[in-house]
Amino acid sequence: MKSSTDSHQHGGAPRALFARYGLPEREVLDLSVNLNPFGVPELIRQAWPDWIDQLAPYPSVEGLGVKAFYQQSFQLPNDCVLPGNGSLELMYFVQRVRGYRRVGVVLPSFHDYMRSVTAADVDCVPLLRDCKQSLDTFINSVSLRQALESLDAIYIGSPNNPDGNVASAEDLLRLAAAFPQVDFLVDHAFIQFIQNAGHYSLLSSERLRDNIIVFHSLTKFYALAGVRLGALVSSADTIARLSVKREPWAVNAVAESCAALLPRCTEYVQHTQRWLSVAGAALDAELTQIAGLFVYPSQTNYRLICLRQPDYYDAFLQGLLQQGIHPRCCRNFVGLPAGHIRVCVGLEAENQRLVAALRHVMKGLP
Repeated sequence: MKSSTDSHQHGGAPRALFARYGLPEREVLDLSVNLNPFGVPELIRQAWPDWIDQLAPYPSVEGLGVKAFYQQSFQLPNDCVLPGNGSLELMYFVQRVRGYRRVGVVLPSFHDYMRSVTAADVDCVPLLRDCKQSLDTFINSVSLRQALESLDAIYIGSPNNPDGNVASAEDLLRLAAAFPQVDFLVDHAFIQFIQNAGHYSLLSSERLRDNIIVFHSLTKFYALAGVRLGALVSSADTIARLSVKREPWAVNAVAESCAALLPRCTEYVQHTQRWLSVAGAALDAELTQIAGLFVYPSQTNYRLICLRQPDYYDAFLQGLLQQGIHPRCCRNFVGLPAGHIRVCVGLEAENQRLVAALRHVMKGLP
């Protein structure tokens, strides 16, 4: 499959949805981007003015501040971390340099998995999963194992975007051991939001494998999307092979300084995790009471919602816009049936505003 995915959009663009429906633009609560609602950590805010002096000198060639974050936060050796200008940039880098011929992508999922494959002129093999099926069930299926026999690599989002399902680390490790000739490209962009992350996370020294490449973002959990900051994590041997093909200065000085401070943001981390465990459950309780909607179970800071009568999808979206809510329109997620939106979990007032808007719009549909 070499079709273009250029029609796909990231979240955070309410103007495009207003234009699609010919509606006048208005101020909206943008729930289409899955960032930490508490914003930039206070330590970063306090340090920001001092970083002007770091703009003239070159940053470290290797991104030492990023390596320090992973060493302090996850006890990962420096030689098992390859820093980058966001995890997304690293996905494209891996596709350029790894020499794959056929790469499978578990769908529906983040569209840049497919785009990074096709941009490298590599054959992309779609592997469709019903989002009502757990990711563990899917990766242990006979059909997936059969597909892996002819693949060089496979993308797996865990937690997956847009539905938030997450695979256990042990199941991923067993699958990688059974197919040592396949690279498992695991996206852990939202793993820090997960409760009991130790059950799911591959970001630990004892879980590093030559054929598992983990992409991790520092911008989702810490609300630093504008900085572009992340890393890939793998065994020392795999990182060494990738490092020799890496461009120098992949991480700018400000991003490196941010990363070096993040291990000290322990209160921010704990506060976020406590908030999500309460706010996520409360939001789910409200959403499941709205007739005509189905909410997919999720441990992440976002929810995938299905309109049970997808024929009214356009009226549904227009109604939400008119109520001042901008969800992530999901009609361009390959493999996802019609009628879905994704929304991030917000602070209490934001969640109540979303619930009120959904109730109002659903009452107005046939």
